Formats: sequence, C-alpha cells, structure tokens
Amino acid sequence: MSNEAFPDILRNPAVSIAAMLLILAGGCGTTPTGVPVSPSGSASVGVTAGPMLGYAWDSTASGLRPIYGVPGAAEFGSPQYAGMGYSNASVCMQKSYALFTGTKGQTFLAQLPAGTPVTITAQSGAKEQIALSPSCSAALLYAQDSAGAVLITGLPAAPQVQTMELPSSGSLTAAAVSDAGMVLAAFGQPGGEIAIDVLSSKSYSTVTNVATLAGMTFIASAAAPQNESAVIADGSKGTVWLASNLTSAVSLQPIAGTEQGVSQPSAIAASADGRWLTIANLRGTSLMRIDLTGQTSITQTACRCAAANLRPLSGNSTFLLSDPSSGPAWVFNGDAVTPRTLFIPGVRSVTQGAAQ
Repeated sequence: MSNEAFPDILRNPAVSIAAMLLILAGGCGTTPTGVPVSPSGSASVGVTAGPMLGYAWDSTASGLRPIYGVPGAAEFGSPQYAGMGYSNASVCMQKSYALFTGTKGQTFLAQLPAGTPVTITAQSGAKEQIALSPSCSAALLYAQDSAGAVLITGLPAAPQVQTMELPSSGSLTAAAVSDAGMVLAAFGQPGGEIAIDVLSSKSYSTVTNVATLAGMTFIASAAAPQNESAVIADGSKGTVWLASNLTSAVSLQPIAGTEQGVSQPSAIAASADGRWLTIANLRGTSLMRIDLTGQTSITQTACRCAAANLRPLSGNSTFLLSDPSSGPAWVFNGDAVTPRTLFIPGVRSVTQGAAQ
C-alpha cells in the first residue's frame, strides 16, 4: 500500500482501529499473481494481503470488487477484472472461484483471488443470470423468458457443460440449482401465479404454485446429499415453505409465516451447512434467521436498509445485502451468536477522494 493511501483510510470514520491493524498486519504491498485473459483484451489483477470478507459484482465498473476486512471492519477495494468485457459474475467463497459471463456470450471460470479466467462455454448469452448450488459444485446460467438454460457441473476442478431445454409451461422468471444438478424453475402463468417446477435431465414436475415468488434455494445436506430439499418463499402470502422429497412424492411444510414475523419477504438464503435459513423482509423486522433443525428459536434483526439480495460471503451464514454501486452497503452476520447487521462504507471515486 502506498503512503498516499493512508490519508484516505484515516479520513474514513467507518474504518476502525481494528481495521487499520488488520491492514498493517497484512502488509503494505500488492502482488499481481495472474494476468486474466478477457474476451476483449488482457489486464492485471492485484491482490492485497489480509482478511477477505468476500466479493461483490459492481455493475457500474463492470468488475468484481473485493471486500477487505472482517464483519464490522470492512471496505470495498478497487474493481478487479474490470474493462475486460464481462457482464456479470457470481462468486463461491467456499471454493474460491468466480464465474463470469461475457458480453459476447461466453462463460469464464477464474480461481480467486487473481486466477486467469478460462473459457468453459460459449453457449450462454450476455444477459444470463448465474445460480450456484449450495456447495458451488454446480451452476445454472439462465435468462428470463428463455426456452433453455446451461447447466455446469463438476465445478471448479472439472466443469462439465450441458444445455437444458425448459418446459413451455410459462415465462421463466427465476431458477435455482442443486449440487446434483437438479433445477427449480419458476414460470409465470397467464393468471398471474408462479408455477415452481423441478427439472432433471429426464423429467419435470410441478412442486407448487405461489402468488409472488420471493426467492427459492436448495438446502445443503451433508448427511444425505442425495435427498434434495429446497425452500420457497411466497411474497404475497408471507409464507416460507420447505419442499422435501423432490425426486419422488414432494412434501411441502410451512417453516414460517406472518405470525413468526415474515412480512413481504424479498429474498431468502441458506447457510453453507444447511442449518440456517435467512429471510429478508421489506416490512417489519428486516432480517430473520431460522434454525431448520428446530434446536433454537427464530431470531429477528433490524436493519435500516432495503435488503434486496442475500449474497454469500466468507463464513457459514454471512451475506451481502446490497451492491457496491448503490452506495453504502450492509452485511448480515448470521454466524454471530446474536445475528447483527453491519455497515460497509460506499465506494468513493478518485474525484471524490481528491476533493476532500
């Protein structure tokens, strides 16, 4: 880190003494460890030593911003892989890799913190969304209203790519994928409801219908990985369901509803070990943590934020609630004994820094 960087840190009241000590302990140098190959050119990616909370895709910079530090003492770094023709990215902190979609329809895989992106498919599109499975061994690339999707298994060491033809049961709005490559797909219906279908390589069937989809995710199960289970949230009805036995006779069980504090849910996410479920609400108490084993009671955490996303960060149940391009960001630390929300200062431009 250069001497000129220290005044910027000291001017930022959100960076604590603990954060400064972490930065000093990590060293003052940056070490480029890879030269990524982009669809439109090449660039260097610098790596700063020290604790890493995670990454966030910055749509305004078209790059991946590292989040340095720990919950409660973190800051966004300069965008990596920016200006290289990428349109989106999704990061797996468990296995330290990122998937990028290119503006020309390619998909790239890069080992983090600064690996060289490798093309793994040219079959996707520039507007594809990326869904990762609970352990990040599988990914699904899909676009809304599309008739097909791209399934990638064997991540990250030996990716295998296959195309999936989606049933013509409506307009695709969202999707999720399991570690085994099973897919949950949400299709808008003419009457306004959303049909949730489960798809495999051989067949598909309807799991349930919801009035408004507020999120769906597969649940990791280390004890029985072959038993696929997922959680589905109905935003209009304020109900969250556990869908079990997806490979046979589907069982639907309510996990939480308005009586437990669910109020216009906007997103849901499961912990890496499959024990905890986090629900983001637009009304009432902002965030809820539910123990899917039933051993502890529901916790509720307030946040002066609009939690539109729950993107996994380092840890078992820690999530980024907002994007760096939207200003100051918030983190939900569900790994703490008492879950809490934490603040990350917004990204400052070079012009802003020079003006102070």
